[in-house]
Amino acid sequence: MVQPTYQLKPASNFSGPQINKIAFDLLDLYLNDVTYSPELCRQKSKEVARAITDAVKKIGHTRLVLLITVENKAGKIVTLKKK
Repeated sequence: MVQPTYQLKPASNFSGPQINKIAFDLLDLYLNDVTYSPELCRQKSKEVARAITDAVKKIGHTRLVLLITVENKAGKIVTLKKK
């Protein structure tokens, strides 16, 4: 009999408060003394999203899709999807 090889449940449970703490700590680190400019916003959004993704993967959440949304002062929204 052939057994399925795919995983039905994640290896670790998702911890919302832990992910929020990581995200807010990294946002504070990257954006603490930054003044707004459209070009810098685009660059920093990508840097922060990459840093958050890497930090989440380090704690063992490898099968998540993170959707990170950043809204600037003008109301424009940058959405980054990371796998």
